[in-house]
Amino acid sequence: MEQQDLIYMDHEFYEYPCACQFCENEFYHGHRNDRVTDCLGTLKTQKHTRKVSQLYAIEDSFFNLYLCRPLPRRLIASPDIVTLFIGPEGARLTCHKALLRYASERFDALLGDCESIIGGEIKLRDELFELMSIWVAWLYTGRIPPACKLSPEVLWILGARLESPAFRNEAMLGMFSRYSQLNHDDEYGYRYDDLTPDMADYIYENTTKGSKLRNFVVEWVLLVGPLGKRGSEMEGKWRRLIRRKGELVADVALKGSFINGNDGPNWEGWHYADDLDTDYFESIPTRPIEDFIGKNQSQGI
Repeated sequence: MEQQDLIYMDHEFYEYPCACQFCENEFYHGHRNDRVTDCLGTLKTQKHTRKVSQLYAIEDSFFNLYLCRPLPRRLIASPDIVTLFIGPEGARLTCHKALLRYASERFDALLGDCESIIGGEIKLRDELFELMSIWVAWLYTGRIPPACKLSPEVLWILGARLESPAFRNEAMLGMFSRYSQLNHDDEYGYRYDDLTPDMADYIYENTTKGSKLRNFVVEWVLLVGPLGKRGSEMEGKWRRLIRRKGELVADVALKGSFINGNDGPNWEGWHYADDLDTDYFESIPTRPIEDFIGKNQSQGI
């Protein structure tokens, strides 16, 4: 990966307002949402935290003792720590083996057959330390670090390389927040960005046919109709992209065009309703937490 692949936003990741249906109703339509936990972004974080908390469980609950089903031992006491050497200079990150396996199918395949990797090391020469440190921080919290300004597209593509579907879903949440905030009208002071043709090119160059990220780009084009902004600098760039043809142009042509007025989604309907929306969100493989702890710990020994 080259350094120029790090693409930054003007604002921090969570400065863009949440685009789930509950928050969109509250902030745009004035329908007050009294239950903060209705926010689907918050629910995603809480779900992640519950799973990690199970890995951290320090003692058996009365319920599990009664059923003779011991919870896993405390993760933080586990000796199974992996050292990741990132990039050509080998910058170091450490992380619990169980978390790496739990959140990444790539790491699960690398580490799953090992009886023990105390002091284990993995070299990731093609990754960047800044990207991997964000992913490791997310592993423990379920949140992108608040100060992160890396674009969600870059994070999504990292999640694809690591085969980390839950991380890709968090990045997709950021995509909706960044681009889908009813940006035909900034009367309400929303912070939003327009998807640029350069970013669309970057996405198509780093993803494969049928990816959720490509689905997002196509639906955004159908919704915005970037050729409708006549005389703008961005319109000229979109026209140059179209003249080159390519996969994006073909994908858009199958559903509509680059001009406003497509029979596609509308702004008030284009938020994510839940993480079961298979057009944009990945399904999360479900396995017992004990599978990721290690044989001795999972048996309560």
